[in-house]
Amino acid sequence: MSTGYLKLTLGELTVTLDGFQGEDFPRAKVEPMRPETSALGSFISYGRFYEDRHLWNCVAVISPEKARILDALYWEHHRLRRTFAPAHFLLIDTTQPFQERSPRTRAIAPAPFNQPTTVATSFISYYAQFYAWFDAQPQFTLLGSRHQSVRLSLIEYSDKVPVV
Repeated sequence: MSTGYLKLTLGELTVTLDGFQGEDFPRAKVEPMRPETSALGSFISYGRFYEDRHLWNCVAVISPEKARILDALYWEHHRLRRTFAPAHFLLIDTTQPFQERSPRTRAIAPAPFNQPTTVATSFISYYAQFYAWFDAQPQFTLLGSRHQSVRLSLIEYSDKVPVV
């Protein structure tokens, strides 16, 4: 599994998640393009004509303290959403680099993950920051007195964290 982390920040609440379980990276596209072939053999592509959002699904082992902070962050997000206030939170993802055509369109993760890599002449790879929402309430499982497991599902908010 990935050796990076996910860091969630909403107001004064901040929690860093690492120690992910499983072999998949947490981040994936919500609904990627689906190519098909017509009855006449023509190639047809279904999907959005704008950038797909990202979805983070992961299970991590965390301390009881981090579980309390994550739960508080969820309920604060839920409260803000219910009161029609901006409810998105900052998510820094250093589990998997983000690739795109140059120039960068998103804020970059803080040091030591802040060095973009050139993939090709016009493509770059870097650890990015996102705005996100909870897609579901975190599910906690007790793993003894010192650790808990959390199943997390987050979805990217439509706005991007601006490049500075």
